[in-house]
Amino acid sequence: MELGEQLEIRVVKDVILRRKKHNDVEGDIGLTGHQLVFSRRSGSPRGTTTDDRDGFLEVLISNMWQITEKPSSTPPSLSIRLRDMRSISLLFPSAENQEMHKVAKSIGKINELTNPRLAYPFYYHPNVDFARESGWSLFSIDEEFDRMCCPPNKWRISSVNLEYAVCPSYPGRCIVPMEIDDETLIKVSKFRQSGRFPVLSYYHPSKETSIMRSGEPLVGPANRRSKEDERLLKASLTTGKRGFIMDVRSTQKAQQRQSRGGGIEIEAHYPHWRRVHCTVEHKLSVLQESFVKVVDACCDKSGSSGTWLSKLRSSMWLSHVTDVLVAACKVAQSIERDGSSVLIHDTHGFDTTIQVASLTQVLLDPFCRTIQGFKILIEREWISSGHPFGDRCGQIGFNRANEAPIFLLFLDCVWQVMQQFPLAFEFNETFLRLLFENTSSSAYGTFIGNNERQRNELDLSRSTFSVWTHFASSSVTQQITNPIYESHSSVLWPSVAPQSIVLWSGLFLRWEGGPEPLTDFAEEVQQVGTKHLRMKESVLGLKEELRRLEDEVQQKLTEISEGVE
Repeated sequence: MELGEQLEIRVVKDVILRRKKHNDVEGDIGLTGHQLVFSRRSGSPRGTTTDDRDGFLEVLISNMWQITEKPSSTPPSLSIRLRDMRSISLLFPSAENQEMHKVAKSIGKINELTNPRLAYPFYYHPNVDFARESGWSLFSIDEEFDRMCCPPNKWRISSVNLEYAVCPSYPGRCIVPMEIDDETLIKVSKFRQSGRFPVLSYYHPSKETSIMRSGEPLVGPANRRSKEDERLLKASLTTGKRGFIMDVRSTQKAQQRQSRGGGIEIEAHYPHWRRVHCTVEHKLSVLQESFVKVVDACCDKSGSSGTWLSKLRSSMWLSHVTDVLVAACKVAQSIERDGSSVLIHDTHGFDTTIQVASLTQVLLDPFCRTIQGFKILIEREWISSGHPFGDRCGQIGFNRANEAPIFLLFLDCVWQVMQQFPLAFEFNETFLRLLFENTSSSAYGTFIGNNERQRNELDLSRSTFSVWTHFASSSVTQQITNPIYESHSSVLWPSVAPQSIVLWSGLFLRWEGGPEPLTDFAEEVQQVGTKHLRMKESVLGLKEELRRLEDEVQQKLTEISEGVE
C-alpha cells in the first residue's frame, strides 16, 4: 500500500496557522504520508515577528491526538490537539469547507492504518551519520545479572520462553530461582494470568532480598492452587527470610477477579509470604479519562484560579501519582528496612506492576538515577518485559481502544522525586519529557510494539533507528544532563504528603502562556556546575601535592635524624 493513496488532498493554499505564544501566519499546508507541513508563503506578512520559526511547522500525523472541524466558525478552522500537549489551529479564510474536510479525513485515514510497518520510523533516515544497529545493544540480561550481583547459586537465566510460547508478552530470557527448572516454569505459567510467571525484577545483594513481578494467580471460584507456583516463591527467598505479596489492587477488586477466574494467593498455601494490598488505579479508561481532564484543565484559560484548581483536583491525576509513589515507597521499605522480599502483581502484570517495580528501583538503586542506568531500567522493566506501548500510546497499527498514560504516570512520579532530591539524578526533566514524546510519536523504533516478540517480527533493529543513539549524541546529552548532579548511594525516601505532590508544569503547562523557559538560568547553572567540578579537581590536585610535600618533609627529617645519630 502506498501512503499517498490515503491522501484526499496534498496542498491547500492561503491557510492561517494559529499557535499559542506565536503570531498568526499566513501560508500553505502540504500533506505527506507521515507529516503535515506548514510554510509561510514568500512575500506574505510575518505579523509582528521576524522569527523564521513562526513561519514553518512540521508535525507528524501520528502525533495528532484529536482533530475537530469547525466549519461554522469565522473563518472555518481545523483545531488539532497533539499528543505532546500542543494545540494548533488551521484557519481557512479563502478555501472551501470541502478542502478543510479533506485535510481532516486524510489525517484520520493515516492514523487508522492497521500495518505498523507504515509508521514513520520505518521511513526515517537521520541526517547525522551513525550505524542503524547502534543503540539496539544497550541492554543485556547477562550484564544486568552480573551488575545486580545475583548469586549464581540462587538465581539463573532461563531460556524457557525463547520461542515466546510460554508467555507471549515476556522476553525470551528471564531471571528465575536456580532450583526451579524450565518444566516447572511452564506449569507455573499456566497458573498465572497471561502466562506471566514470577520473574526477578531487582536483587539487593547486601540485604539478600529481591523484587519479583508476575500476573495474578488463576485461583478462580474453585480456589485452585499450584504447588509449582508455591515452590517457586519459596525458592526465591533466602533461608530464614519472609516475603510480602503486594497486590496493587484493592481487596474488593482482587476478590471480584476471583469470580472471573483470577484472584489472590491463598496465604495458607504460601506460609512464608504475607499478602498485602496497596491500591493503585489500574483501570485503563479511568486513567485515560484522568489524563484528558488534566490536559483540558491546563488548556482552559477562561476560568478563575479557583475554577482551575477545582478542575485539576477533579481530574484525580495527582491522586494517581501519589498512589504509585506510596506503593513504591512501601516496597522499598520492605526491601531496605524490613529485609523482606516482595512479589508485585496486579491483574496482567504489565502495567501497574511495572510502574511500581521500576519506581522502587529508582528509589533504591543509584545506578537507575544515572542517564545510562535509567535507559537500561526502561529497556529491562518496560520494553523487554512487555509493557504494551503500542496499545497504551495509541501507535499506528495497534489497539487504540486500550490507550492509557501508564508510562507517563511513571515518568511523572520520577519527576516528583527529582523535585525533592534535585542533586540525586544525573538527568533532568527534559530527558523525561523527551521519553514521553518518543513513546507515541517518534522517528525512532525503540518503543514500537507491545512486546519483544512483536518487535522481533517487525525486525526493528534492522528496519529502524534506536532512540538511545539519538540521546547519546553530544548535543542531546548536554540538554538532558543535570549540571548539579552529585552521585551518592543513599536510598531516596520522598514525601508523599499532599502538599509535596505538585503538577508537572514543565510538561503540562509548557505550551501555555507565561514566561519563556529559563534558558539563561539553565546555562548559568551549567556554568556553575562546570566550575564546581573544576574546583573539585583542583582541590584533589592540591591534596595530592600536599601529600607529596609531606612525604618529602618526612624523608628529610629522617635523613637529618640519621645524620645526627
